[in-house]
Amino acid sequence: MHYPENVVDSLTDHHFKQLFNGSEIVVAGRLSDNDLSNFLVEVSAQGSEEEVSYKGQANTLDWNVMFPNEKYIFGDFTERLWAYLTIQQLLSKKESGTADEKANAATRALEMSLQYSFVTPLTSMVATKPQSDEGPGDTLIADKLTEVDGDPHFIINVPEQNDSLCFNINDAPGTIFNLVRDPLPGIVVNGQTIGDKKVDPGSKINTYFGRLGIVHQKLGLQLEVTTQSITVLQGGTQTSLSWSKTASLKWPSADLQVTKDRSLTVTLKDSVKFVIVLHKVWEKHPYHRDYLGFYTLDSHLLSPKVHGLLGQFYNGVHFEVGELHNGDVSDKPDATMIVKGSELSVTRGWQRDFLWDVKNGERVPCWFIHNNGTGLIDGRASDYIVSGIFKTI
Repeated sequence: MHYPENVVDSLTDHHFKQLFNGSEIVVAGRLSDNDLSNFLVEVSAQGSEEEVSYKGQANTLDWNVMFPNEKYIFGDFTERLWAYLTIQQLLSKKESGTADEKANAATRALEMSLQYSFVTPLTSMVATKPQSDEGPGDTLIADKLTEVDGDPHFIINVPEQNDSLCFNINDAPGTIFNLVRDPLPGIVVNGQTIGDKKVDPGSKINTYFGRLGIVHQKLGLQLEVTTQSITVLQGGTQTSLSWSKTASLKWPSADLQVTKDRSLTVTLKDSVKFVIVLHKVWEKHPYHRDYLGFYTLDSHLLSPKVHGLLGQFYNGVHFEVGELHNGDVSDKPDATMIVKGSELSVTRGWQRDFLWDVKNGERVPCWFIHNNGTGLIDGRASDYIVSGIFKTI
């Protein structure tokens, strides 16, 4: 089936190898121009004896004119039909192709299943009580592709190889890790972990970053960020900001911008730009609490001496992956990675990047390095523990 160029997008499959008498073909897509009243559709095929071709004019009549008395309980029927067909085709694609192609198809199929509330082999249905005063309503579709890991996870983007690396750091609540340090401008970024409100006996202790400290010695700036407050010490003057409203502070050497209940952007002149994301959790949740995410937007002006759990990767990292084989979990193949002179066993997985979507996050496919990043990070995770939120190693 053929459509005029630039008229439709997001098409489901419109090439079919065979069509038998009595078969039905369904193609769904979206018009690029909502004001378009009609467009040309052409169907061409190879018959048993000759080529056949049909042309027709499709009229984009208003749905209410065509079906004035019909309503659909789940919303727009045509859009859901398109989503259903697309998901089915993605599920087929994840059974063949390279590991990356399978992973991308599975990720996209999962995202659409959750968005349109379809139960598929990648999702399961969760029965929930109706929403009440005791807590917020829950989604009806649950993610089964990856397990949720509350411990601080690190995503290292490697644009030169169009890929990402990821690892977790596990330690006791209250531990302070050095994330970034550059001795030349005197920049330090440390993060302190917090734990869940309570832990069931025998359960894993989940930790998150609940407090961040940023120092720029040459600029005379010290910034402390928690899930409750933002405190700045600049030139001997202390200023406080609140997460509850959008605000900004500007100095000749620094710029802070708060987006209400969402993020803090920190720009330090001629050096670096960070974003701290606030993750809000239902205050009556029996286990989880608010926590922080830390993202680097621009680090190209930092020196070659920059280091830390994150900083050591600002100047790039090269790795090679081979010997792909089935892992313990379906759709998560294992492989052998050569990086920094070490040979590591790694697993293809996903982490969530919340920089642009605080609520849902973006799924980032990555190679997961086990055992607290051993072999990828320099030394051991314990080498990055510091004694104070503004201390250096």
